[in-house]
Amino acid sequence: MSLLIIENLLIKETTKIPIYEYTCMECDEDTEITRGFNDQEEVPSCTNGHKMVRSYTAPGIQFKGSGFYKTDNG
Repeated sequence: MSLLIIENLLIKETTKIPIYEYTCMECDEDTEITRGFNDQEEVPSCTNGHKMVRSYTAPGIQFKGSGFYKTDNG
């Protein structure tokens, strides 16, 4: 493998940073934090000083191909 290909693979791996969502259970404030996979998790506080809990949401799904809709003839 050439050095350029290896550098491109490393850049692609390091640029994948997930977004974590947190919610305050006291005042219902939401926030998003971007953090790398290997970064240490720090629990944020809301503007009122309460600790926030991590909230989980469903990922977006996109179906491709035929057979997913009533109007498909496949």
